[in-house]
Amino acid sequence: MPQSIEAEQSSVADVEVLSRQLHTEKNTIVNIVDEWKVYQMEDDLEEKERLDYYWKEVISQKQEGGKPKYKFLPLLIKRALILPHGNADVERSQQECGNCRQTRTG
Repeated sequence: MPQSIEAEQSSVADVEVLSRQLHTEKNTIVNIVDEWKVYQMEDDLEEKERLDYYWKEVISQKQEGGKPKYKFLPLLIKRALILPHGNADVERSQQECGNCRQTRTG
């Protein structure tokens, strides 16, 4: 389903903001945004049940010469996927992480 121009522009702006918030270098942000625009135009992959499986397919796409299709976009995708994104509140997540650390060291 084609996105509206407003949705595409909003998506590009969101990618730029997320890149900045994840402390990405300015030159790299420009490249990420450019690759995001290409991704939006060419996305023809099947939807996956798991988000990480979908993005793994995107990241592993190759150009005709065998080089990776996206050089900079994976930097953002990998950083975004490691962020906690569950429904648990922050305190409970931190408590669970603390318990894991204590179990390993304790």
